[in-house]
Amino acid sequence: MKLRSVLSVTGALALAAACSASQPAPSLAGNWSGTITCYSMESPLTMIVDAAKPSQAAMAMGDGGVFPWEASVAVDGARAVTIKSTIQSGDAQLLTGTLDAAGATISGAIERQLCNKFTLTRQP
Repeated sequence: MKLRSVLSVTGALALAAACSASQPAPSLAGNWSGTITCYSMESPLTMIVDAAKPSQAAMAMGDGGVFPWEASVAVDGARAVTIKSTIQSGDAQLLTGTLDAAGATISGAIERQLCNKFTLTRQP
């Protein structure tokens, strides 16, 4: 009897975990701004994701957005965000991060570049 209770609880927990893992990915549509850290210096970073084209982003780095670029953007149900540059040059080729539980901030790292971390906050 005790074994059945333990198995029932275990099964219920596994089912709850499976259901929460299969939730739809949150939307990244909107305007985002934040910082990108290169060397030991932080510089402005912006991203705009159009709701009509949720996998595409217009990005810019530097004061006044002097380094514009485009990227593909993906977020999964676990809130893992991947931003991949559509051009094959520059410091920010692949940014990987995590969307916070509120859906307001993406924090992460940059692969193999002189810049090493970034933070973006959704703007109202």
